[in-house]
Amino acid sequence: MSVEEKNQKNKGGRPKKYDTEYLKELLYKYVSNENPNKVKVADLVKYTDIPIQAWRFNEDIKKEIKLVNKKIEDITVIAPIKDVKELWNIPSAEDIVIKNYKNKNKLVEVIDTLLEAYQFSLEKSLHAEELERENLHLKSQIASLKEDIEFYKDEMKKMAVQSTLAIERNENKLKDNIIDIKNYSETKTTFKDLFDD
Repeated sequence: MSVEEKNQKNKGGRPKKYDTEYLKELLYKYVSNENPNKVKVADLVKYTDIPIQAWRFNEDIKKEIKLVNKKIEDITVIAPIKDVKELWNIPSAEDIVIKNYKNKNKLVEVIDTLLEAYQFSLEKSLHAEELERENLHLKSQIASLKEDIEFYKDEMKKMAVQSTLAIERNENKLKDNIIDIKNYSETKTTFKDLFDD
């Protein structure tokens, strides 16, 4: 924190009213330098040496802190934590032009950063759509395989029943009792470690 900023601090006597724009400037400087996961008043007090009352009882600043925290939260959801510092505060087009009107190189740099952020978000979005399609395809495959399982279970039951009766075996051209459910169940229970569930 610069000497000029520390001089803004109250040095005694009547409490000083801190200018809202000045507090906002310090807030954004804190976020830019410290890259917090969440802005807390206590951390602002430590960083700026400005009393807690200046932050806590200024309604505009409270709203600004809430807005900044929302932006940090939104960016954290779409971007890895290392990218938050670059992406957390996306200014309006008007702000970009006004602040960089006389500095063409800076304007190009800011626009490049925003385009990178847009590209990053677009890639994430396209990847999410691709994963969603793949997920739907896999769900469809799973449903189809479950139907196959039920079908073959029913067929095995029918075959087991048919193979127990001599008449059914003759009609269906089955040899001896092919599947004995009772024996199979007992075998599976006795040697359960040898069978997959």
